[in-house]
Amino acid sequence: MHFSSVYNLRAVVLGHFSADAIHKAKETLAQHVASSVVGEAFFTTRRGSSARGKAKARTGKAKEKEEMELDDIIEAMEAMDKAGVSVEFHIPAFELHLLPRTRPEDLLSVTFMENVKRLEARVAALDTHAALSTEQMSILKQK
Repeated sequence: MHFSSVYNLRAVVLGHFSADAIHKAKETLAQHVASSVVGEAFFTTRRGSSARGKAKARTGKAKEKEEMELDDIIEAMEAMDKAGVSVEFHIPAFELHLLPRTRPEDLLSVTFMENVKRLEARVAALDTHAALSTEQMSILKQK
């Protein structure tokens, strides 16, 4: 991954997912990948022992726990990519809306404001449609 892509990915994931969701993602990845591919550090717990399937972030004061775990996940995925190992991610259809956008322009305030304007226009259209429906209902009731 290119550095700016990783930076944007980190910003989006940390902004959209809870620390618990990031931790569960790391544990799930730990259950499906070999330490020979990602390195034993990925599986290191707070006490420094290896705990396959119960992956925890390394300790440190400069970063929050979820940031360390996210860095571990990104490093593991990069290692898997270099090793030619692929993992399929299955996401239930009802959770697709949880996937954040990771394009760099999505983090710009201008893009955010454009999206807000589009949403406001959609809400206004829905409001107009609802008002028309109410009028039509009252006309039908009068007949």
